[in-house]
Amino acid sequence: MPSATWGQRDRPAGPLGAGGDRRRHPLHPLRRCADPRWHRSLRPQPGYRRARRIAEAMLPLANKELERFNTRLVVVYPFPAQVLFCRSAFTSLADLRGRKIRTFGNSLVDLVQKIGALPVSIGFPEVYSALERGVVDCAVTGTGSGAAARWPEVSSHISDLPLSWAVAGYMVNLSWWNRLDPAARALLEDTFARMTDALWTLGDAATRDGIDCNTGNAAACRIHSLAPRPMTEVKATEADRALVREAMQTTVLPGFVKRCGARCGEIYNRMIAPISKVEYRP
Repeated sequence: MPSATWGQRDRPAGPLGAGGDRRRHPLHPLRRCADPRWHRSLRPQPGYRRARRIAEAMLPLANKELERFNTRLVVVYPFPAQVLFCRSAFTSLADLRGRKIRTFGNSLVDLVQKIGALPVSIGFPEVYSALERGVVDCAVTGTGSGAAARWPEVSSHISDLPLSWAVAGYMVNLSWWNRLDPAARALLEDTFARMTDALWTLGDAATRDGIDCNTGNAAACRIHSLAPRPMTEVKATEADRALVREAMQTTVLPGFVKRCGARCGEIYNRMIAPISKVEYRP
């Protein structure tokens, strides 16, 4: 496995690794790390069950890598699915050719380029004004995050097709964890397992709820705020899913392996391809 290239702000060490804090809830351990190996769980997937299987398959390897930071992931869970918000109508991914799309992460950039659109890097707080002024035509974020940021005020159409799953986690100091009484550790493991189930169920529910709230479906909007200006939901077509699958195999995976190294392609094929049903082909 190639050595990691974590940026200083991405390290889960410091007080946590040194034992200063016993628990931490970073919003970016698998989402924003500089090391591309941590982006495996962000590959385009059609549903949260498959996304969960991939995240859980990667957890042992993630914890092996985190040992050098004296850190252990004890819970991994998703944010609502990352989907497209656009300021004008579209009926399929093919309609987005030539449009400027706000993205995050290298794999999403590769996907957007594959469909013929232009990726634009903009910080989340600036996306509202970028959509409002036409700096970008579309943007990708969680269905619920878009609702919370009031994107329906500056966009009109929302896709129901997950382009990625942003994954977060709870971490503990590994030395502290290993010193726990076995009975206490077993209790925590049981609690964390139940938390994981509940959080993945919530992530799935929040994904649909975000779409319902953004499209003005008051009867189904229970978690997020109901948009005063309802959006139009764009249902994914089989052609859309086929395009994402093709992009995954021909563009996203090769780009990931190029950044991460050949060993990462081998690990992907061994651990993830049986779940994603998309194989990396050198």
